[in-house]
Amino acid sequence: MATAETAAAETTAPETRTAPGSLTSQVVDHLQVQAWLAKAEVENPSLHRSPLYEEVGTLAQLRDQMRVQAHLGKMEARERLEHAEARWAELQQKVAAGTDPMSSAVRSLVQEIREAYDGMVH
Repeated sequence: MATAETAAAETTAPETRTAPGSLTSQVVDHLQVQAWLAKAEVENPSLHRSPLYEEVGTLAQLRDQMRVQAHLGKMEARERLEHAEARWAELQQKVAAGTDPMSSAVRSLVQEIREAYDGMVH
């Protein structure tokens, strides 16, 4: 009979290296954020009602929209996206480190990303 630790070890995907910006990289990023949010929801059941939970999902959608604009060759969008991507990478580091999603540092970072994406999309 498998223990919880054994089951977790069996379901953990091996770390893979992918080219930044590739479809695989985007999927991995998205899945990491979703796993982070799922863990936070388990640890704090009221999180799913939190504006932060919805905000991170919205940020992921805006990020995808910005990638499309950047791909279409808008130089300004590319520059803004590079700046926003640096902030996104910082958020990913916090996710990987297991930072509390309710911390002021995470909330501040999410707000900064939101403002960057809003400025690019609207």
